[in-house]
Amino acid sequence: MVDAKKPTFKFHCKHPEEDSLSAVAVTKDNEIIVTGDTSGQLKCWDVSDVDFDDQTTENKFIEKYFIIAHRAVINSIQIVEEKNIKSDRFIITASNDCNINIHRLSNGVFIGQFG
Repeated sequence: MVDAKKPTFKFHCKHPEEDSLSAVAVTKDNEIIVTGDTSGQLKCWDVSDVDFDDQTTENKFIEKYFIIAHRAVINSIQIVEEKNIKSDRFIITASNDCNINIHRLSNGVFIGQFG
């Protein structure tokens, strides 16, 4: 029987020590995790090879890219996915800098901003 209080695995998202993780989102297929922090940095992680039942898989969390998405804390991350179109997914982020930004999920390229 698995101990419900013991984590199955640990994932250190490697944002700078002086920053705190402030938002997270996961794709519908559970293969990509996007994390945001208190300084406005966004990281995208490929977790498609992770076996979440295996406690030794932390090194399979692959950082796809790191971008400075905002000038202040990222409060919210949403991944927008069209049905069966993996190449056309987007990240929408909201921040204390009063902007909403849109980036491509595949490569982090900035598309536009509302604010």
